[in-house]
Amino acid sequence: MSNANQLTQWLDPTKVSVVTLEELMVHLRNNFGLPLNFGFSTNAGGVTISSNPFQAQIVGPPGRAAVLEGSKDLQTWAPLQTNTLSSNGWQISLPLGANQNAFFRALLEP
Repeated sequence: MSNANQLTQWLDPTKVSVVTLEELMVHLRNNFGLPLNFGFSTNAGGVTISSNPFQAQIVGPPGRAAVLEGSKDLQTWAPLQTNTLSSNGWQISLPLGANQNAFFRALLEP
């Protein structure tokens, strides 16, 4: 905790203010709207592997483009698909092949 205290002492108080988490959340909500709901659906059947394909639903703000990325080692990521989200989300289905060890993540395009 002493590192955090030392860091706050180095900050320029005319440009930076230290606030509580609650104050930060109020500031973000007031300036950027409600928190962004984006990610894999956690509803029943939202993510499944059945007879090989990986199936999932990505939910988020309609009209925004999302990128599905894959990795074999959690270090190197490659884009697999890009799609514009609808109000129902984006239903994806990807064959896993012989090696079923794969990791997936979804990102919103800026």
